[in-house]
Amino acid sequence: TITPGECTVYNNVTHIGYTDLPSRLPTQASTLYSNNISKLLLSMAGDKDHYYLDMADDVVRGSIVLNKGVTSWPPNPPISVAAVAKPQKGAAVAAKEEKKEVNPFNDALKQAMTYTAGLGTLSALGQSSPGPAFTNMSTTFALGCIVGYHTVWSVVPALHSPLMSVTNAISGITAV
Repeated sequence: TITPGECTVYNNVTHIGYTDLPSRLPTQASTLYSNNISKLLLSMAGDKDHYYLDMADDVVRGSIVLNKGVTSWPPNPPISVAAVAKPQKGAAVAAKEEKKEVNPFNDALKQAMTYTAGLGTLSALGQSSPGPAFTNMSTTFALGCIVGYHTVWSVVPALHSPLMSVTNAISGITAV
């Protein structure tokens, strides 16, 4: 039901058969970036003849380097708002105070065993695969999953919202 190079609708389902998706990605990335820049400038818009710089806004404050001849870079760290922890009672408090010592050997052993199991699985797939193309695709997919996992989980949680478009773009590249 997919026609290469065309976008068709069949039984109320849209089938996208474009064969030039990699060449469309820079256009989409440029559109997303220009949208972000225009929203930033519109958030600073004041009257017809000038911009209004609201230094209380974290985004505007972080984008200003020089204000009236005074260097304002780097910006002040954002105010952290955290919920107050509920008080614990009884044995739970005593158990929590007894912190277990972190054993770096056990942590390294666990990580080494995980990677060994993964590579062993890849070796088993290689032995039982129908051909070298399957092994190549499986290895590329597994490495893409590992790199994607480490890339996404190393990002600070405060940046997840702005980076979702980039994450989706990376996922799209990995899928292609």
